[in-house]
Amino acid sequence: MMLKQCKVSGDLPQQGDFLKLFEWTDDDCGKVMAIKEIDDIVHFTGSKFYVRKEILCVLEIFMNVYRNEFDKGGVVNKQFILLGSPGTGKSCILALICFYVAVHYKKPVVWLRQVVDGLHPTTTTRLFYQGKYYEWEDAKGEIYEALYYAMGSSGIDPIKCWFCLDGITLDEIMKKSWFNQYKFLATSGQFSPKREAVPFMKICLLPYWRQSDLEDFGLNHMQMLANDVDTRFFVSGGSLREFLSDDAKATVQSALDLVEKPEHAKILLTQIEIGSKTQIDRIRMQGVQDRNNVKHYVDLDKWASFVTSKLVMQHLAAMMKPTFFEKLMRIAKRMNDDRLEGVALEGYFHSSVRHQRPIRVEYCKYDNVNRRTVQDWEDIMREEVGSIEVNGFSLVKCEGGSREECVAVMESWAANPSKMDYWIPATDLCETIDAVAKWTLPGNQVRFCFLQLTKATTHKCNADVLWELAQPFVNKRLAVCYMAVLPDDPDEDKRLRFRLNPEVIMQQNVLDHIRLYVARFQVTPEKEDINDYWLHLL
Repeated sequence: MMLKQCKVSGDLPQQGDFLKLFEWTDDDCGKVMAIKEIDDIVHFTGSKFYVRKEILCVLEIFMNVYRNEFDKGGVVNKQFILLGSPGTGKSCILALICFYVAVHYKKPVVWLRQVVDGLHPTTTTRLFYQGKYYEWEDAKGEIYEALYYAMGSSGIDPIKCWFCLDGITLDEIMKKSWFNQYKFLATSGQFSPKREAVPFMKICLLPYWRQSDLEDFGLNHMQMLANDVDTRFFVSGGSLREFLSDDAKATVQSALDLVEKPEHAKILLTQIEIGSKTQIDRIRMQGVQDRNNVKHYVDLDKWASFVTSKLVMQHLAAMMKPTFFEKLMRIAKRMNDDRLEGVALEGYFHSSVRHQRPIRVEYCKYDNVNRRTVQDWEDIMREEVGSIEVNGFSLVKCEGGSREECVAVMESWAANPSKMDYWIPATDLCETIDAVAKWTLPGNQVRFCFLQLTKATTHKCNADVLWELAQPFVNKRLAVCYMAVLPDDPDEDKRLRFRLNPEVIMQQNVLDHIRLYVARFQVTPEKEDINDYWLHLL
């Protein structure tokens, strides 16, 4: 009766890339699979599915759990719980698996999906059965529950039917008494099962998106421009949803508004209150230490929480002491993510300036030559060396929500040099400028230093952007320079290995007016920072 009265129904697709879901290998990483036939039915997956290493690991774990059921027709008494930050692709994986199980193995699938974001929360229950799909609006979950009991009355063992939940929290499951009425759960919410239930569950993490994957997807499969990719990633960090959204800045800002004091910010680096009412999960990413090790995906001790968005980092740098970012740098190092380490480093430097920590910057000339053809590049670097001591109060401002606004800020600053001492752009500037500092160099010469904070030994530099922001100072006959700033390494002077990308800056107005340096820095911690450091380790 329920099926006859269903207003939305149709045929399940019998062909498509999704039917090779468990045949994908490392050779498919970076490829896009066509899933339009699925999106035409569910309307949220998009028509393209990007394969990344993390997806393959989750699929491998899933198949290892249920292989006996699929290959031998047995029943595996196990629930699969897929956790992860919002916007990383959990719902898409669940959708692919639901269609695969229904079409390839011809098993009944009942799938409830709850979407609570936006002005109009929706809950939809779908049934895949005998080559057909059926869909109902199901705000209270009554259809889902009715289908569970209808299976038994129809002679179908509910245990052999795939009941799946998407976007439901553990609290909601308990309130509805659904604890034993699902086989697959995808959720961003906190999930702390009872100890006695753990043997019957496989809890798996889907990690955040790395910058390289988002860049590849945006540039090569979504036809985005490089500047657009940089701007989007500045806001989104490791969330695919926010990377693709044109409203990402407003969404991230709404989550940031809830981080009102340091106690809230500290939660971002922990597993505490994941899925809580504070709704900070949008800006807290989760990952595993080794993305290539499937064991790490199911070992909670190998999981970590952190911040990947530079927009979020800037907000936190105004609030948190440098020790917060030292902890983030340690987490990033364990994650083996250079870009995440760079975000943490940038926050550490900004926070050190804001909290008046003594900073020593040692710089030398950037050789700006092709080292394959020029042999005396070290002599060129020694032509100009010096150090800068950054002490005491700095008037810091974070302004400029677009490139045009940033240029306007520079024009205003050049007209009134005492306006501030340190400026942080509130947007991405083609990953070329992270800050501008008014510093006093040897000889008491005040210079406006355009800083690129990086731990990498190669970093992009867009000469057009650099000149556009420096020109207002040049026009006012104020001294400027560009400085790539690396953290001090006691084992190696990495300044000698550092190269810009492109390696040689050719733009003549930059060469005529902007000195190019590469530097390393050290921060002298305060006594309270040392105490905080040891507390973080406990």
